[in-house]
Amino acid sequence: TAWTIVPLSQFDARPEDVYSLRLKYPAFGVKAYTLLGAVVKTRAEGRVLHVDFSERPAEAEKVTGIILRVPRAAGLFRMNGPAYELIAPAAASNAVTLLQMCLPKSATVQAVQGRIIDGVVETSERLDRLIVTLEADSQTPRIYE
Repeated sequence: TAWTIVPLSQFDARPEDVYSLRLKYPAFGVKAYTLLGAVVKTRAEGRVLHVDFSERPAEAEKVTGIILRVPRAAGLFRMNGPAYELIAPAAASNAVTLLQMCLPKSATVQAVQGRIIDGVVETSERLDRLIVTLEADSQTPRIYE
């Protein structure tokens, strides 16, 4: 799962306050939030995510970007020897991306290096999986086309 900020300028806008973005992944299950954490109404249509601002949260007048929670965002890591490596250049600004890796329950995090800020943010268990959340100093992963 990738949590990332997407500038509103990347969306196609319609006059009725609906914005659309074509994702590299199925849009089903994608959640959208304002930068202050308010939930934004969405609708999925294949790989197209429609974000509806017709019922704006109070702070939505100032929206310049939207936080997207994209489950099953494959292809963000590659194997480099015995370790996984994030495929994203370092950010030129103070951009931060939260990444959640779903690992087998028996997995352990032995070391976190590189552009990861403050190591592991959180670990939790869900069913037979270990969920590890990392905060990465990286450019926004290209989750959209």
